[in-house]
Amino acid sequence: MVSLLQRAGVFRLRVILDSERIQGQLEYCARSGWTILIEHIHRDSFMEPFWDCWARPVCETGEGKQVLHDLSNCCRTFPNHFVRCTAHEGDQMNTPCT
Repeated sequence: MVSLLQRAGVFRLRVILDSERIQGQLEYCARSGWTILIEHIHRDSFMEPFWDCWARPVCETGEGKQVLHDLSNCCRTFPNHFVRCTAHEGDQMNTPCT
């Protein structure tokens, strides 16, 4: 039987439980000048293509701690939602960061 995740194209979930590793990755993305975006969606509709933005994208900052704080706040505010954090190089975002 094929699971719903496999049909969605997700074959392996990568879960990092250590907040220091997450903060390190976020700081690397921020130092690289990438735009960091936090999104969430209810567990029942995670296959939808558009997720809700938690806050404005974080642009060109070296503050991984602030992004980790925002990520934690999103998880606490929406405990029944999936939350994802993505980083995009400046020219790959559809909307400019202002």
